[in-house]
Amino acid sequence: GLNNSIYKMDSEMIDEKLNELGVKNVVITPKGFVHNGDVYLNVDSLSIDTPIHEFSHLYINWLKNNKKEIYDRGVNLIKNEVSNKDSEIKSTIDYVKNTQPNLTDDSFYEEILSQLIGENGAKLIETNRDSNMTRWILKTWDEIKKILGLSKYSTEKVMNMTLSEYTTSITTDLLEG
Repeated sequence: GLNNSIYKMDSEMIDEKLNELGVKNVVITPKGFVHNGDVYLNVDSLSIDTPIHEFSHLYINWLKNNKKEIYDRGVNLIKNEVSNKDSEIKSTIDYVKNTQPNLTDDSFYEEILSQLIGENGAKLIETNRDSNMTRWILKTWDEIKKILGLSKYSTEKVMNMTLSEYTTSITTDLLEG
């Protein structure tokens, strides 16, 4: 699979783990993070988008190493949006800049991609179905579904699943082999 282990921790434990890993300059305690293939989820601030956001980091890394053309397309779309003062994803770009001001280059673009995926792309899809970004998100979701074992479901179904539905679907697929 894409990850090694999943850890659920409270905010204090998350902060301790970040310190243990030598992570500095954390502006706010994150809802989650990924380190060396391990996913850490903050149970104090966990929301439905958090696991999807964090697992998307693993997937984006997988794309970078295995489907470079899809990864490059996503990063280039983000670069174009970042340089566009009238960007359709300005609020997401601003959120990432405010919550993770030390990110630069590909790390910054990848975080924006993860944030968009974590938000399920619902706003983008409903408000602008024909945008290049929306088409890329739908293509990316198709790949995520294949890797996570959610290929039985439509992209919109996966994107609108509750956390319970999402985790149950993945668990069922894992147990079925």
